[in-house]
Amino acid sequence: MSDSDNDPTVHLDLVETCVNLRHKNMYVMLEHMHRGLVDDSSTTRCFWCVVSQDDRGPDRQGVTPGDCSGGRACHESA
Repeated sequence: MSDSDNDPTVHLDLVETCVNLRHKNMYVMLEHMHRGLVDDSSTTRCFWCVVSQDDRGPDRQGVTPGDCSGGRACHESA
């Protein structure tokens, strides 16, 4: 674990996504607990959809902050 993982001053780059997009930090770190807003700075974070409970949404397309945008039929805004 790097020092930045424990540094409360680290800036998160929160971007708007579907409210159904999740990653594990949303359950353990207060600064990540924002439905519809996700920090997309990590290149190794695993995301899933709470509707499909999979790494693909109900439309069988991938789920990442870049994928889960308003252009998809399954997208839900905050």
